[in-house]
Amino acid sequence: MKTQDLRRAFLDYYRNKGHVVVPGVSTIPSGDATILFTIAGMTPFKDVLAGRIPRKHARVANSQKCIRAADLEDVGLDGRHLTMFEMLGLWSFGDYFKTEAITWSHEFISQILKLDMSRIWVSVHDSDAEAAEIWEKVGIPKDRIVRLGDKDNFWAMGPTGPCGPCTEIYFDQGPSVGCEAGEGPTPGALCRGPGCDCDRYLEFWNNVFMQYNRDESGTLHPLPARNVDTGVGLERLAAICQGKTSTYDTDAFDALQRAVCHKAGLGTARDVAQLSVPDRQSVQVISDHMRTLVIALSDGATFSNEGRGYVLRRILRRAVRYAHRLQENHGQNSETPFLYRLAEDVAQSLGDFYPELHGETHRVSGLIREEEGRFLRTLSHGLTLFRSRAQETLKRAPGHSAQTSENPVFPGSAIFELHDSYGFPVDLTALLCREWGLVPDLKEFDRLMEEQKTRSRAHSKFYDSNEQSFTELQDQAGKKTDSRFVGYHLPPITAFKSLSDADMAAYVAHSKQGDHKLSFAEWEHPADNVLRFAAKDDMSADVVFAETPFYPEGGGQLADKGLILFGETQADVFVVMDVQKSAEGIRHRLERLSLGPAKPWANMLRRRHRFLVDTQVRRAIARHHSATHLLHAALRMVLGDHVRQAGSQVSPDGLRFDFTHPRALSDEELVKVEQCVQTSIDESVNVVTHESVPLDDAKRMGALAMFGEKYDDHVRVLEMGPLSMELCGGTHVANTAQIGSFRIVSESSVTSGVRRIEAVAGHAYDLLARHERQLLQASACILKCSTTDLPGRVEALREQERTLTKRLQDLEGTLHAQASSDLENLAEQLLENLRFLAHNMKTVDTAQAMEGLADTLRQKIRGVVVLGALVEGKAQLLVTIHQDVLKLYPKLSAGDLVRVLATSIQGRGGGKADFAKAGGTHIDGLADALHRAKQECLTLASRS
Repeated sequence: MKTQDLRRAFLDYYRNKGHVVVPGVSTIPSGDATILFTIAGMTPFKDVLAGRIPRKHARVANSQKCIRAADLEDVGLDGRHLTMFEMLGLWSFGDYFKTEAITWSHEFISQILKLDMSRIWVSVHDSDAEAAEIWEKVGIPKDRIVRLGDKDNFWAMGPTGPCGPCTEIYFDQGPSVGCEAGEGPTPGALCRGPGCDCDRYLEFWNNVFMQYNRDESGTLHPLPARNVDTGVGLERLAAICQGKTSTYDTDAFDALQRAVCHKAGLGTARDVAQLSVPDRQSVQVISDHMRTLVIALSDGATFSNEGRGYVLRRILRRAVRYAHRLQENHGQNSETPFLYRLAEDVAQSLGDFYPELHGETHRVSGLIREEEGRFLRTLSHGLTLFRSRAQETLKRAPGHSAQTSENPVFPGSAIFELHDSYGFPVDLTALLCREWGLVPDLKEFDRLMEEQKTRSRAHSKFYDSNEQSFTELQDQAGKKTDSRFVGYHLPPITAFKSLSDADMAAYVAHSKQGDHKLSFAEWEHPADNVLRFAAKDDMSADVVFAETPFYPEGGGQLADKGLILFGETQADVFVVMDVQKSAEGIRHRLERLSLGPAKPWANMLRRRHRFLVDTQVRRAIARHHSATHLLHAALRMVLGDHVRQAGSQVSPDGLRFDFTHPRALSDEELVKVEQCVQTSIDESVNVVTHESVPLDDAKRMGALAMFGEKYDDHVRVLEMGPLSMELCGGTHVANTAQIGSFRIVSESSVTSGVRRIEAVAGHAYDLLARHERQLLQASACILKCSTTDLPGRVEALREQERTLTKRLQDLEGTLHAQASSDLENLAEQLLENLRFLAHNMKTVDTAQAMEGLADTLRQKIRGVVVLGALVEGKAQLLVTIHQDVLKLYPKLSAGDLVRVLATSIQGRGGGKADFAKAGGTHIDGLADALHRAKQECLTLASRS
């Protein structure tokens, strides 16, 4: 059976068993900051399994695309590890349990797939006699039921909470695979059976039985509602059904691997099986990594230097290294990028089940091409440095063989340098070390990384949803306990005599909203509105209400601000510092404003209370949120339908909108976008909200989904005339005219293929215009002219600056000529037709002066010039090489030389073959760099 047939057969079988087949979710998790990617089929059901949100169906089945990078170094080197894989999943939420799960598993593999059951083994937890007995009843011999411990057969969501034993199904691939075949943890020895970390016994099915709740003492308590979580690896199942011992030999990878060979220049009909082992591994790594990249980028991820984006950058750079090696082995030009061309092939291989990939191919290919080309430009330089350091390491270990038990240690400082200067992920350097028979010193690397982080760590404050355990109010038992937002429509604004001027001043200070006119909209609620709370101290707590008019942060929109007053006389006044969605409900972070004696939280929260939502903040946010929708539509109209939201933030002070686009916008395009938004505002279009629309109907209406949001079966659709229709749960204006004036403040790059626009509207626009007017008036006052005369006055000053700069350059040229004549006599003859000069200039006024002298020396000295100096408190290095010398010694490069020397000053640098420079913070290392320069120059020249 082909992979797509297996997927269909699985879902059809379990649909007939009463499961509701639901679509998989994005590989970019929504509302879960604990993981970077969707790493398992259960990820979107975590809250349901933990009992934090109610189930929609008792039985569910799906196919979920997952990404795991924890085993990245093993990917491509064995037959089972993948970075991106599909997990066929089943869930029973308090419905069936072990008997049905095991019986149906056995029935599917024996009767539907008709696997050779003599090769099927199962494992159970050593305490789970019930599961073992069920397996025996369905026909698995007792000697092929293995009992394993917690490490292999007990699953937990965390140190506390729902957990339970699991049972796994294995397929015996025979002694030609795994340990007995010379592979795995004990090559040449007998495989220890299921649970061994080799490929012989391939685990492909896992039934998890969540039957306990583990408390903080580690005690297991039976759960009243028991769940089943089943995961089946689709690619592994395909390998078994197709008689393969490696997932890479299945139909899921066949066409893609042939495309890799073809586009790498190995030929159109290349049989992957006929390649050498290293080449076959390269093709496998590239195929796997490209599947991961295309899936993740299509789901909205981007390359970056942190978090999810950095993981994708590591994966891309690892693929580039293997592609480079593959092309070199076959005499192809390894400097030519080709990985980006595989995006279409990935879409072809997965597009039947994930049709959305086809529409993203062009954009994703562009992102990969830019990233691939950027890394290729530095790869060769980094490989040169690695070879140099590797040779030095081997020289210090004479007589060493890669087969000896104690391999030479590659220094952590070199790993750090490759990472810091060339963007080599540590696993890529480890791969190179493995090829050279070296052991990377990761402890030293980690120490250097930690030192760097300590120097540059930026302190970020995140909303912690797990600081305190929540207390349930006892009188909520048996009542509806979901938490919902009810504040879309503002009631009439009223004055509050019970709030003093001092209270208002304290509110402004606490909420950090600056000086704005205060007005509030009021909602009054009865005493039974509080569901649960977590008190930090007498002054602050997190409180969850059954109903709240305070909008929780989400979809890019910041939370509402305001006050909550408890009691008939409102003696207890709290500032709403933040509002967030969490597993416990809509969570309000409150800080006490009143200074009276603190009351017990449970008693106070049971009293009647009033919500006072800051209407000025709410309306400012609404203006910017509605403007964001118009901006999105305008960008698609001006730039094209490829524009897609990649993030946003809406605040009272402005909006930030990230979107996919391969280049910077021209001034003309920015004007068109701005005018398009302003026209929609001026047309006074009513904003129409369609509530509770079935998700499929909303898509047929043409509504665009907001980035990073997870939608229910029924959604809210926001329509602004013919220009904009989006799924959105945020707060908005009633008519576009309420937005007022709109202005784009800046347009910039976020990361490869993603741009950012920042803009203001309404009152924020007025404040910006006022501030700019004040700046113009202040500038005119300084230059003693009117604001209308400012352009002419500034141009006159610029012309004066150009004249003075020219005079200064002429003077510096004269000084350079005098200095260069003296230094020319210090140059020595290093090799035939190669002179050399290394000189410490001590201190110079500017880097420009240093460059000017170097340029003069390059014309006079037919060789290599290395200058060092202390400029503005930092060590500077500069290397120039005469063009005639570069022709005689083609391996000489100023860029390569300065990169090597920069390590002495703890800096980085680069440049071209004839001119390069570097800067660093280690001033005392300048002398060492100049001392090393001659030997490093000889080393490079000797390779020519």
